[in-house]
Amino acid sequence: TVTKEFAAWEVTELENGLGGEFFIQLQIDPNLEPGTILENWAEISPLPGEDRVDDNYSNWIETLNAPGPNLRVHKWSSWNGAGGLRYHVRFENIGNEMVTNFWIQDTLPISTTYGGEWGMEFDESRLSDFLPTTEVLEWNFTEIGPGEIGWLFFDVNLDEPGVPLRWFTNTVEIYIPPGDPTPDDNTWNDVAFSGGEVYQVHLWFTE
Repeated sequence: TVTKEFAAWEVTELENGLGGEFFIQLQIDPNLEPGTILENWAEISPLPGEDRVDDNYSNWIETLNAPGPNLRVHKWSSWNGAGGLRYHVRFENIGNEMVTNFWIQDTLPISTTYGGEWGMEFDESRLSDFLPTTEVLEWNFTEIGPGEIGWLFFDVNLDEPGVPLRWFTNTVEIYIPPGDPTPDDNTWNDVAFSGGEVYQVHLWFTE
């Protein structure tokens, strides 16, 4: 069901442990001024007897930017057990102009090494180079059009796996095209924490 105010989907069945995605494209009122806050709200109906409903809704907030070239990058991490991290990088062209020959550079956290595996959800024909080193990963793309989104995935190994009280800071940067109205969102820092658990306690008693 689609109206001017909302779109709704009825799902007849969803098996335990499975999930899905919906995609919807919205047109922005051309009369809005740059700086206008746009908020999108999504929710899923609670089930009978469901005792946790705080994760049944989500909102997404955007600020309308001035026209022109505009790239943005965002990332987050997840743990591969205690010995490694997987990073997810989302890069976007949120402007209204094509951007050509741009780089994405990712600086690995201290005390980690590149795991040798990476993947991408983007047009592979536009990847012109990938330069991995022990400290930095770099991707070079030929172009990204207005509204296009891409994803990068890669793993890093911890030099000392399983050690608690360690913070791992990863920084990703995307090329700032001339005239980008929001260059602050072309860099993103992700901080992962190994945990503060105490694994063993030893006591010695003396007379």
